[in-house]
Amino acid sequence: MQPYMILSSASSHKLVNEAWLDSRETPQQVFKILRLKYQTLDSNPLFIQWLRYVKLYKAQPEGASFSDVQVLNILLKKKITSDTEIGTLFQSIKEIPDLELAKSLQTHLYRKWMVGSSSRPTLESLLGPIHSRIDFSKLPKVIPCTEIWKITPFTSLSTWVRRI
Repeated sequence: MQPYMILSSASSHKLVNEAWLDSRETPQQVFKILRLKYQTLDSNPLFIQWLRYVKLYKAQPEGASFSDVQVLNILLKKKITSDTEIGTLFQSIKEIPDLELAKSLQTHLYRKWMVGSSSRPTLESLLGPIHSRIDFSKLPKVIPCTEIWKITPFTSLSTWVRRI
């Protein structure tokens, strides 16, 4: 019922968003309500509306915190979508004026690839032919800030924080 209401008109979309915000539904709960886990996200109006809800949820003054990384993790847990499909999706929706969130999500995804990718060819295969203009041989082998834990011994979290 709620997925139908959110798509029927702008006024009903606004009412549903207000109801979710009033009941403190998290973006993860709304993702389940809209049944987005098993749907394709490309050209899916429910997905766009969900991203708009995330934006509203994050803007709540009551301390409703939900990070971009949490949003990305929800999307990466989808069974039918690969990381590269999500990256392509972000590329297409970041052009929607009120969805600057997509640009941030794309940046987080690329950082995940850079840190988690074991080799340049792996990274190159993830990004595909669209990014063939990038010379992956010039990218650093590791990102220095992610390697600090390997070279800096510490005995407690507070010691580690002081060193940064």
